[in-house]
Amino acid sequence: MAPDNADIVCRPEHGFSTVQVLASSASRGETHIVVHVVGSVAPDGSLSVEQPPSELGHDISLPLLDQAIELQFSLNLLCCYSRPSPLTGGSSLVKVKLDNFDQLVSNRQPDEVWIIIFHVSWCNACQKTLPEFAGASTDWKDGGEGVKVRFGEVDCTSSRNLREKFGIHSYPTIKIWTSWSNGGEEYTYNGIRSKEAITEYVSFMVRKNVQTVASLKEMEKQTERDARSSITIVSRDPEPSNLIEKVAIKMKDRHSFFILAPTDEALLSRIGSECDAGKETCIMISSPLESIVLPSHRHTPYYKVARLSEVAPSPIALEKWIDSNAFPGIWIVDESNSYNFLQGLQDSVIIAVDPTSKEQRDLASEKLLEANDNVTLAKQFRFGIVDGIYWSTTLSSLGMHQYNLPRVIVFKRSEFDVYWEDVQRLTVENLSQGLDEVVNGSLPSKDRRDNILLNRLAK
Repeated sequence: MAPDNADIVCRPEHGFSTVQVLASSASRGETHIVVHVVGSVAPDGSLSVEQPPSELGHDISLPLLDQAIELQFSLNLLCCYSRPSPLTGGSSLVKVKLDNFDQLVSNRQPDEVWIIIFHVSWCNACQKTLPEFAGASTDWKDGGEGVKVRFGEVDCTSSRNLREKFGIHSYPTIKIWTSWSNGGEEYTYNGIRSKEAITEYVSFMVRKNVQTVASLKEMEKQTERDARSSITIVSRDPEPSNLIEKVAIKMKDRHSFFILAPTDEALLSRIGSECDAGKETCIMISSPLESIVLPSHRHTPYYKVARLSEVAPSPIALEKWIDSNAFPGIWIVDESNSYNFLQGLQDSVIIAVDPTSKEQRDLASEKLLEANDNVTLAKQFRFGIVDGIYWSTTLSSLGMHQYNLPRVIVFKRSEFDVYWEDVQRLTVENLSQGLDEVVNGSLPSKDRRDNILLNRLAK
């Protein structure tokens, strides 16, 4: 039978999932029992023991075992389900395995969101990321979005089946499963692996797929810290169409989606003559305020406007249009957006600069803005600036070094190993001319895989 009264907390004892039971019963008086459990936890909080637990290294008596099995958790289920470790400390990470994945994640409650880190013990990057991920789980507070976020971990050293199920080939990998009310899709996180960035990503992913806002100012306030473009549907209908909802679900981890009525003067001024918002539905893709390099442009986001009927005859066509215009203007490229920046339908023009040199920053910004104003080049390329000191290892793998910054490099769309660079023909000073040579094919591309030495350096 269960004890008269009990409480459960977690203790990191001997590397097992640990339940500390503080039980008071008439037969034993005050009892302090530490039970090392090998088993599973049901959604209602009940404990199912698969291997007999022990009390501080001794066999536990049958009545006390019955108490441990029947006891219902009075604290949060997540508290005592994970295996504590020096990397995760006292966080609420749930230990996920193949035998409980379906129960916890696949069959999650409608309002549950799961974010899980896949790691292995021998991975140095995992050793650095796990405490950050655990810190995000500890700091996370469910807000007003009506969802409950659960943080979990999968040790791929022992859970090979889950690793194969999701095709995990690099570590750590962080995946998120959104709530069923938000589409219930699976996404992979590709941003900065810090506690703050992971928390911000979760906040971003628990938003509604398409948000209705009252003004352009409200939309920009919501996205001021985003590292992603925002997609605005200008329509008198406050509810998204099925087409918009489908695309928003598919691209949720890459963009914010909004619906805004064509009554906001600032919005109508921005749309201009590109689309008659009073008579038809318009779509606008905007860069975040902080994407533009030049200080004078910081509060003037770049944007692209079109008639929805022209660019969205189908969800696939709309996705393609968004991908082709996903990075309007000039972007500061860093770990928060570099993956998506290099994955689109345009080739990526990047100038690596010494961030301490104002002369280099100003020259790079000026030449990138000139190229962006060229309609042909703007259609073919997206433009960004990177910190050449921070990314020195990556640049070295491509034959570039700090002492010869600034340097221009162009990456082929979605093929990071294929690139263009030429210290004489593709320079910052003559950027547009060099990009013309890339477009017409007179400047040959390079492949990092063709150079054995560079390929080894890249790895």
